[in-house]
Amino acid sequence: MPNLRGIVQQLKTERDRAQKEVERLNAALMALGNLGSRSGGLRRVRTVDYAQS
Repeated sequence: MPNLRGIVQQLKTERDRAQKEVERLNAALMALGNLGSRSGGLRRVRTVDYAQS
């Protein structure tokens, strides 16, 4: 059954590739999720220059 061995090897290779992609997606989601939880996040803060007042 050499053909079956080749198929199993292809499936293992594809599984490894998919697992790496999921890890990259998880890292991206974590990075995006952390943007809003940091102090300030993506909010713009209006500053006032008192010298111009």
